[in-house]
Amino acid sequence: MSIQALAYEQIRFFTYGKTLMDGGCSLVTSDGETFFQPTYGFIVGGIVPEDRVSVNDAESFGKKLDEFVVLARHEMRTGASNAIVGTWVDSGEIVFDLCNSIDDEDEALALAKARGEKAIYDIENQKEIFVK
Repeated sequence: MSIQALAYEQIRFFTYGKTLMDGGCSLVTSDGETFFQPTYGFIVGGIVPEDRVSVNDAESFGKKLDEFVVLARHEMRTGASNAIVGTWVDSGEIVFDLCNSIDDEDEALALAKARGEKAIYDIENQKEIFVK
């Protein structure tokens, strides 16, 4: 689903709702301004440390999303080909992570291992793949 036409406030509501309903959400950007949901590739987190907010605190969610969007824009300005703001629910909290999307599974796993990540996320098959 492309959400590039939505106003930023709508993106905040969309992301919060999708995170709560589906257990997570990924917003990818290749220009720092337009965001959409990726449809393929392997998501590798760990560009910056994860952060968390309570699932019941929509205001804190919005503020934290703003922070991670700023980080994604910075990542794009420093030469990355893409940046993803990823969220998921864990033990009553929403986790935020800044990620990259990699087309090749082996390359994604190697990057995740180098970053100390436990797993990557396969967008197309909607499943975690654990780093060995």
